[in-house]
Amino acid sequence: MKKFYWLMMVIAMVLGIGMMPSNASATSTTKHVTVPASMRGTWTTHRDKKKNSTSFKMTKYSIYITDYHKGIKTNRLWLHGSTFKKGSKAIPFQLRKQTSKDQFHGYWFLNSSGLTRYLKATTKKYKGHKVKVIRQKNYNYGYTPTTYTYYYKK
Repeated sequence: MKKFYWLMMVIAMVLGIGMMPSNASATSTTKHVTVPASMRGTWTTHRDKKKNSTSFKMTKYSIYITDYHKGIKTNRLWLHGSTFKKGSKAIPFQLRKQTSKDQFHGYWFLNSSGLTRYLKATTKKYKGHKVKVIRQKNYNYGYTPTTYTYYYKK
């Protein structure tokens, strides 16, 4: 009889623990936009003729974009992958994979309050070696030829 009583208590405890509400499901209601692992890190362009360059720092949930002129920071932008919070300086962004069979197939579409970029992680031959780059497609819908901007791993 003691063994039966003990067995019933163990079963009741296991069922009781399994039926308790979990706090993990209550806190995971906010959705975050995540940056793909192949695009994370610090990326920069080479300086152009006017000595301007742009730098991307991509983490799992945020993107920092910095513009430089002659090595001095001129413009900074912080994008965060969650919903906008009052008092925050971060701007929310959308990042989605282009799946249609058009000229942007395979690119990631980055959109945030007027900033629109098509990005793709790929490789390019640079000084005789293949290096990992992020290619940005600059497309002006028929007005000028399509050009590319390459961001190199820093």
